Parts: sequence; C-alpha cells; structure tokens
Amino acid sequence: MGRWQSKLGRYIFGVVPGGVSEMAKTIVRRAAAIGAALLCGLVTVGGVWSGYRAPTASSWQQPPTAAPCPAIGVQNLDTEQTRLILSAAAEVCDVLASEAFAQAVRSKNDWIMDCTSDGMAGRPIAADAVLAALTPPRLNFSSVARKPWRAVAVTNLHYQGIAIRKQRFEFWASSNAAQRAEMIETLSHEMTHLVPESPGSKASLFKDEGHVANPSRPGQCADARLVSYGIGTITKQLWRAQ
Repeated sequence: MGRWQSKLGRYIFGVVPGGVSEMAKTIVRRAAAIGAALLCGLVTVGGVWSGYRAPTASSWQQPPTAAPCPAIGVQNLDTEQTRLILSAAAEVCDVLASEAFAQAVRSKNDWIMDCTSDGMAGRPIAADAVLAALTPPRLNFSSVARKPWRAVAVTNLHYQGIAIRKQRFEFWASSNAAQRAEMIETLSHEMTHLVPESPGSKASLFKDEGHVANPSRPGQCADARLVSYGIGTITKQLWRAQ
C-alpha cells in the first residue's frame, strides 16, 4: 500500500487514537439509511403492489351504511375479503360521522400532521382543520389484502389504494371484539393517509414516518399527537364503546 493510501485508510477507517473517524461514521450511517430505504421501497412497492389490477367501472362497491363513505375498489379481493372490507369500512364511516367522534377530536389541542426528519414533532394542525380534512371521507380507494414489509398496512396515493395484511381481515371475521377492533383502527388510520397535501397531489397530508410509540424525550413525534395514529385510536375506542 502506498504512503497516501495508508494515510487515507487511517483517516477513513479511524486507524488512529480514538477509533473510527466521524467521517467514516457518517458515511456508514448514510449508506445504511439509503440501503434500508431502497430495500423498503423494493419490498413494499414491488411486493404489495406487484400484480395490482387497476379498478374499472364495475370494481367500485359502496359500503353498506347511510353515513358518507367512499366507494371501495374490490378488483384485487376475493368474495369473502370484499364482504369484510365493505362491512369494516361501513363501521368506520359510521364512527367518523358521529358527534362523539367530532367531540373526541376537538378535545385534543396538540394535533400534529407529521414528524420532522429527526423524529421530532412536525407541523401543528387545529382540531377543526383535522375534522374538515377527514369528514366526510372523500377519496374512493382500492383495497389489497397483502402484508407490507415491516408494517400492518400501507397507503399509496399513486394507486389510490390501501394494502392491509390478511390477518386483519381474519380478525374482522372473528367473534373476538378486541381483534375486530384492530381492523377498525387499521382502516381508519390508513384512511387518513388518503387526504392529499393539495388537490391532485400524490403526497399525503398526514404522514407518520419517524413516529415514536413511547417518547423518551420532550418534543418527540408521539403517536398520540399524530393525526394518523390518534384518529385510529379514537375510532377504535368509539367503535368498542358502541
């Protein structure tokens, strides 16, 4: 190894007192983050949406409720999955249309729309603005019964679709109220991601990348404050209380 190579190696890999250099640490961290993002994209998009069939006019079915509720494209579901997603959506829409839901949303004054890149609380939003964005639900969506990578469900505005793992469909078909409530929470959570940042945008207004379930320091992006997670929790609680 040449003299310059030896110096470069010691600098990059930290073969100096104190160990690995800060530059090397930064390179490794960024490479790991990029690799994870690429892998997540390949598995999530390629896996969940692989073979996805776009809806036709006959694909759309209306959930059985008098409450305002989006039509659901069922072209990627079998007969039983279709029945289950329609009935679950009807229950979610009934809760969203209730006065109890509006009161529960207004009872919180610290809603946030998203997280910052370093996992801290993002943009604040007033409770009335949350209600205006979510009720009544406006965007029809297609459903896919597949499990995303490292997630229970995922929403993709490019496909205008929600993919939910099959286990949640099985939970909804069961007689166990706690398990059934998991489908209500999952679906209502994902429906918040259907709200675009602006008309025609393929980016969700309500995001939760970087969320923290159990914050360990002030200002972290807590699930309880995020619109997506908070609405899922409220909807599940109200549904169980019926």
